[in-house]
Amino acid sequence: MKPATPEVTQVNGTADGGSPDLQQVRREFPQFSIWQENTWGRSRYVARSRDLCRNPYAVIAANLAELRDALTSNSADRQV
Repeated sequence: MKPATPEVTQVNGTADGGSPDLQQVRREFPQFSIWQENTWGRSRYVARSRDLCRNPYAVIAANLAELRDALTSNSADRQV
């Protein structure tokens, strides 16, 4: 008998329920340069605006879903 596993709903994953990949997030936010940095055994994702007037100018996150959330929520806050 298999143990029951809880269902997890991914709000910002891919269409098949997986995590977003770097290329997918780059396509979603062409107004940002987005890359991964690996330092001291830690991986971080950085988004930097291509335009100095864009807000936020820079976002640093532990994973791509968090980075996407920050970029998405900020653009939604500006649309009034």
